[in-house]
Amino acid sequence: MIYLKPIFLLAIFALTACSSNQSQYIVPGVSLNKTDKYYVIRDNGDERNLDNLIVEALSDRGYTVSSGPKIDIPENINYLIYYGSQWQWDMTWYLLDFDLRVHTYTDNLFVASSNSWQTSLARKPHKEVISTAVDQLFITNH
Repeated sequence: MIYLKPIFLLAIFALTACSSNQSQYIVPGVSLNKTDKYYVIRDNGDERNLDNLIVEALSDRGYTVSSGPKIDIPENINYLIYYGSQWQWDMTWYLLDFDLRVHTYTDNLFVASSNSWQTSLARKPHKEVISTAVDQLFITNH
């Protein structure tokens, strides 16, 4: 019985070390449609051009989307997409936490968000993490 406690604790540690989590929230009544136009606000601190990966993921799914700095938003946009990323070092850099936030263009009201979080042992390529976050909002929304 004494030996079961360390084994139990080791099993719990192993399971949490390999974890990942995805979540999404869409304001009730909001529908993110393919007929709408989206603009990804480029994060000034983004050295990995994640905005281009978001545009690519949405374009591949049939959405009309572009990206750039906040000062260059085209006038025919319905929704703004903001993103955030947190990178972690563990022998190599990996995307620890990624989130998308969708706001209306006209009044900048929050309408939806998606988050993907992963530990070092459960890490996936950042393109896949971004694709998962996009799917949570734009595929499960229909």
